[in-house]
Amino acid sequence: MEISEVKNADSSQCMRVAVNIRPLITSELLLGCTDCISVVPSEPRVQIGSHSFTYDYVYGGMGLPCSALYDDCVAPLVDALFHGYNATVLAYGQTGSGKTYTMGTNYTGEESNGGIIPKAMESIFRRVEAMKDSTKFFIKVSFIEIFEDKVFDLLDPNSSVFSKAEGASFAKPTMHARVPIRIRETMNEGITLVSVTEVEVMTKEEMATQLSRGSHSRATNLTNMNSQSSQSHAIFTITMEQNKISHCLAGAINDDLGDDILRAKLHLVDLAGFVRAKRTGADGRRFKEGIHINKDLQALGNVISALGDKKKRKEGGHVPYRDSKLTHLLQNLNLQDSLGRSSKTVMIACVSPADINVEETINTLKYADRAHNSQNKAVINREPMAAQEQRMRSSNISSTSDDGAQKLNILEAQVAQLLKQIHRTDKAAKRFLESRKASSSCETSSAENGNGPGIQTLMQAIEHWLEVTVRVYKVCAEYERQLEELSCFICFIFLSLEI
Repeated sequence: MEISEVKNADSSQCMRVAVNIRPLITSELLLGCTDCISVVPSEPRVQIGSHSFTYDYVYGGMGLPCSALYDDCVAPLVDALFHGYNATVLAYGQTGSGKTYTMGTNYTGEESNGGIIPKAMESIFRRVEAMKDSTKFFIKVSFIEIFEDKVFDLLDPNSSVFSKAEGASFAKPTMHARVPIRIRETMNEGITLVSVTEVEVMTKEEMATQLSRGSHSRATNLTNMNSQSSQSHAIFTITMEQNKISHCLAGAINDDLGDDILRAKLHLVDLAGFVRAKRTGADGRRFKEGIHINKDLQALGNVISALGDKKKRKEGGHVPYRDSKLTHLLQNLNLQDSLGRSSKTVMIACVSPADINVEETINTLKYADRAHNSQNKAVINREPMAAQEQRMRSSNISSTSDDGAQKLNILEAQVAQLLKQIHRTDKAAKRFLESRKASSSCETSSAENGNGPGIQTLMQAIEHWLEVTVRVYKVCAEYERQLEELSCFICFIFLSLEI
């Protein structure tokens, strides 16, 4: 996929960060927990103890209603998807803070689920239906997870979880039945996942089915803090390719040929919650899983810190993308350019207000504060052929303008030089006529005095006059030729710009 420069001057922007404060749950209320976090009225600022943090949006508590999160944060990304921009939504927080619920990764088809993914699906297909007469759409989805530093395809049809007939209840996959996806690096495409499943969908229901299938096979576990704690980072990707045909149907001319075919991706990332073994009660294999989760999240935090460091950004400092598979994929794979690169990115930090989680909540808020300083630059993604055509068109006009300006400068200098030569020739001709008059006076005076005429002087004057005359004719001819060439070239430039 090719990328092209953004037309908006304000393309560089910080990663937008929203904080979502879930309400106290039953288990916390039974323990007598109270709220430890407060929201400053009419400001996107939260306070917890002696700490104060400011973000783009704050939902829950005394902040904005949680129902407005999608319209404020995600709806603009869906709109950008239709304009050819990659977009990414990251959900981060401790285990049990409501990340999966907020993202809607556990969507079961019920309309009551108000998660981000179900609402995004609804918005996408509603807009596709409205644009079907002017644009042809191809929509595909993929669903992967990173579990214990291995990448698994959650939509793999060969997995045991999908061995039953369609429509039957899903069986939880056994660990030995899952085969990790191999990661391959190529010269042209960078890091790619070998044989990752991409399913074409035509309706919202088909997309929801794929989401439900993948979510069911995702690694989860019972802990002291969460009955269904996600043990992996899940990435649900919606790939949209659109072929605009409105100018063909209406007979209009599209000035921007490069916008005929756009291909962009919306990445919805549900990160596993960071854990403390003492709080979760994990041991053995679960303890090892928690180590991998914390290691990945720490690597992601280091990347975010590097991207938020203004000095490093200015000096082109090292960003440790390769410290984990999570950050490596976020940089180079389906999520290329999500972190501080060419994607419109939103991070949603999910926190618990319970006072027993105050330490984890402060860590989440600090993490989100670092992300708020990360900058990225969004670009339009075009199909390679369309992008190449657009670049050639732009370069032709640009080079034509540059060559035209350069040639005009040369011609102006040449014309100025010719005018100087004509001026000098005119002076020479005047001097010749004056010398001829003087010669005629001398000859008359010599004849009257009986002296012979100055034949040698007269011949030199005649030769000089003939030489000057030839030069005048040559200069005039060259001047006319240059003016004609200049006129033709100017006409060529205007025709090129009008095409």
